[in-house]
Amino acid sequence: EEDVAYCVNPGRMEAFTGQGARIWLSRAAGSQTRRLRWTWELIEVPGTTVLCGTNTQRPNSIVGELLRQRLLPGLDDWLEMKSEKQLKHPTSSVQDPSNADVGAAPEASPKKKRKRADASDRTTSRLDFWLRQPTGDHYIEAKNCHMVYPDGHGYFPDSVSTRASRHVKELEALVKDGKQCTVIFVVQREDLRGKVRPS
Repeated sequence: EEDVAYCVNPGRMEAFTGQGARIWLSRAAGSQTRRLRWTWELIEVPGTTVLCGTNTQRPNSIVGELLRQRLLPGLDDWLEMKSEKQLKHPTSSVQDPSNADVGAAPEASPKKKRKRADASDRTTSRLDFWLRQPTGDHYIEAKNCHMVYPDGHGYFPDSVSTRASRHVKELEALVKDGKQCTVIFVVQREDLRGKVRPS
C-alpha cells in the first residue's frame, strides 16, 4: 500500500534525500478529517542504523518539557513561564538598516511621522518561550538541527531561512534592551560527534 505523509520540515532537507530509506510515521490527531492522515517523524540514514528526526515541531515540545521540569541548568529558577510569547517592538530595532529606502521623501510633518511610527512601524511576533527569572525576563528560541557532515559537526540552518534570521534579529534587539536571550539547538540524530556550527 502506498500513501502520502505530511512533512512538517520547511527546509531543504539535504540530509534526507537518499532514496529507499526506511521512515517512521505517526498517525495525525484528527486524521479522520485531515487530508493526509500521517506525519513524517523519523528516517533511518541509508546504510546505517542512525535515526534522524524530521519533524521540526518536536524540538519545541522537547525544550518545553525540559523547562517545565526544570532540567536545564541556568533556566531552572523561573518564577513564571509562557510558550509562544508574543512581543511587540519597533520595526527599526529588528530590521536591517541596509534595507532602508534611502531615497524616500521626508514626511510632510512631524505629527504625521509620529502617528506612523505608533501604528505601522511596529511589528508583532512570537518567540518560543519566555521565562520570568529572579534576574528578569529571559526569551528562548528552540531550533532544530538535523544535518551532520562527515566532520562530525551539526550545521544549522540547512537552507536560507528568513524566519530564523528574523528571530535572531529580534533576540539581538531584546538583548540590547537589557533582556536575557538563549537559542537552544536540538540535534535530532544520533551521530553528532562535534558541535553545532553555522552553515
